[in-house]
Amino acid sequence: MSKFSIEEGKKGFLTLKYMDRYIHSKIDPVKEAERLIPENINSNLFMILGLGLGYHLEVLLKKLEGKKCTLFVFEENQDLIQLYSRYGIVHDSRVIVFHSKDFDQFIHYFEKNIQAESIEHPVFIELKSETVIFKNEYEKLRKRIEEFFRYHFQSLFTEAEFNILWYKNLIINSERIFNPAFNLFLEGDALLISAGPTLARNIPLLKSLYKKVPFFCVDTALKPLVESGMIPEIIIASDAQIHNYKDFYHLPDQVFKQSILACDVTVYYKIPELFSKVYFYRTENTADLFFEELNHSFGLSLPVFPSGGSVAASAFSLAYYLGVENMMMVGQDLGYSQITHSRGTVHFDRALIQSNKKETLLNFFQKIVFKRGKQDLFLKNLMRWMEDFIYLVRQTVYQIDPFVPLKNSNFGLPLDPYGRICLFQKLSNRKSEVSLILGLFLEKLVKLRKADTLEVFMKIRKDNLFQEAIDKLFLKQDLYLNRKQGNEQLYLGACYRIIDRIIRAVEYLMKRKKNEL
Repeated sequence: MSKFSIEEGKKGFLTLKYMDRYIHSKIDPVKEAERLIPENINSNLFMILGLGLGYHLEVLLKKLEGKKCTLFVFEENQDLIQLYSRYGIVHDSRVIVFHSKDFDQFIHYFEKNIQAESIEHPVFIELKSETVIFKNEYEKLRKRIEEFFRYHFQSLFTEAEFNILWYKNLIINSERIFNPAFNLFLEGDALLISAGPTLARNIPLLKSLYKKVPFFCVDTALKPLVESGMIPEIIIASDAQIHNYKDFYHLPDQVFKQSILACDVTVYYKIPELFSKVYFYRTENTADLFFEELNHSFGLSLPVFPSGGSVAASAFSLAYYLGVENMMMVGQDLGYSQITHSRGTVHFDRALIQSNKKETLLNFFQKIVFKRGKQDLFLKNLMRWMEDFIYLVRQTVYQIDPFVPLKNSNFGLPLDPYGRICLFQKLSNRKSEVSLILGLFLEKLVKLRKADTLEVFMKIRKDNLFQEAIDKLFLKQDLYLNRKQGNEQLYLGACYRIIDRIIRAVEYLMKRKKNEL
């Protein structure tokens, strides 16, 4: 039986009661709501905690005076939502109500319907008379909403910054992506090798396991492994920027012939060019729309991994996807001791070159450690991601000589570790189709490049062909134009520079194809 009830107040207003406590004033709930809502509200997005009968929503909408806005209302009690459908005083399309347990539905709705560049500033408003009764529940709910916004805007600004680079790499990598040469399968156990400080002291152990289990080596850990005479079965690379290309300098040819490069579709394009065997995967929210546009006529199914913020997370996901039984980890330290990277890595060597008598190698790393702490935010997030992953998929994980232990993991080695990589050849020839789709994309970019006014530019953008992918490409510029009321000429100039970079990427691909012929 519901603990909520409806009563009629002294002036004929309906009021809401929970057991013996009133949610709204018995005398004038509208005046009470007017005191709750701030006078000057400069926003178009509101997070309302507590539904009540909607008096606070009515006052807020009146103050907004017909402004285009969205009010997301979160209610902890399903009984109250049902009462509101009958007695609630506000029924407006701008008001969207969610039960606290339907948070995933809120995320889906928000990401699909709320345009990031149109958000002025999210404002929280609480119906205090209700949230104080269910204090713990609403505190958890508010933290969850705030966490979602942090993640959403972090992802948004990452997209805005890196979309151009992702598109450029995806275009140049496209021929090999859409012409996969083989499939992979993992039988048994695997060893994940990262570049943390403990890697160097575990080289003897790695030598004892070499060729017994497949080595999944992240790119930053490749150099010390190869210098110790071991060539990993799989090398993982995810970064779209050029700096990780340095991890592949001066390596023997056997590495590029024997190892399989497992990489994101947006990885820096010169890295896949080094290898004879390349296996592509995708990372969530990384040039997704553009990939789908290119993939529309192919229907290619690539593994899609959650974004853990690190190439180590990609290695973790890849091993699980391929069917690993026991996942062993070396060098994934999730914290800093006296140094941040193992001896022998490119990072370590760079610090060594920069060191001198006054600025020793240890001082160089200690400055980083003191600045970040023994475990910075990035490593804390990665650690939590791994712990959640282990818990959700029930993956058996063994940490070898860990600096920071993970929950639900084991230590040491499993009994008689063994595994192998199985590779199955595929026959495919879709090069002409890739060229056709890229040709259409290039055609639209050239039209945009020739637009001499913002009005013409926007009209061409609204053409259905590649519209969503192109909107993502200009995300940073749209944020500048719409949120900061930017200059139209500066906006167009920035868009032209982006188009020029993408056109050069297509030209690079065409030139490479011609040279191969």
